[in-house]
Amino acid sequence: MSSTEASRTIRPLLTMWIRPRETTRYLIDRGPRADTYLLGTCIGVSWVLSIGSVHAPTIGLTAWQTLGYSLLLGAPIGYLSFIVASVFYSFSGRPFGGIGKPRDLRIAIAWSFLPGLASLAFQVLDLALLGGRFYGTNQPTETTYLTLALRFTVPLILALLGLYSIVLWAVAYSEAHSISVLRGIASLVVGGLLVGMAAGMAVFILPLLLVIGLIIYGILTSLVAA
Repeated sequence: MSSTEASRTIRPLLTMWIRPRETTRYLIDRGPRADTYLLGTCIGVSWVLSIGSVHAPTIGLTAWQTLGYSLLLGAPIGYLSFIVASVFYSFSGRPFGGIGKPRDLRIAIAWSFLPGLASLAFQVLDLALLGGRFYGTNQPTETTYLTLALRFTVPLILALLGLYSIVLWAVAYSEAHSISVLRGIASLVVGGLLVGMAAGMAVFILPLLLVIGLIIYGILTSLVAA
């Protein structure tokens, strides 16, 4: 099968799950489009929603307020982090023979987030329809067979999606740099150590700022509603 014929079988939303390396190469050759930047932005929304879902009930925010806050704050955070990370990871692969450019790494970062997008969709539905009953710390207290099943299966599904997202990221990163997966993993480990050292203080500062932002957002929305 020629490369042209192979590209016709690529459906990124589907084939990224089972043919990540080939799909990543197709996306890189195609170039970043609006869907790539949308996925990158969703990373920030997912991060803010994950933290907000835990703290919102204690602050008094409703499910819809939590969703609105996550979109309002998470979208710009996700977009900026997405751009900065693509530049960093384009350089982190150089010592291991990588040749990826920031535009290539943006594609790898965004499309390896597909399992995370599935988790994000579940979080949104859970908050919108059930008020966050099966996400975060707001677990249901009733003990029906359905709630017991969901209480154990939902965290497991989310964990598996998160692990698979890491696998896709390692493969996509390696393809973006045109290196082997083993070299890609080694590069990510070294880069991760550098990022961890640089972001050590942010681990303590960012959650604090997020909680403060949640409080201010709750006050403002209450004033508007009044």
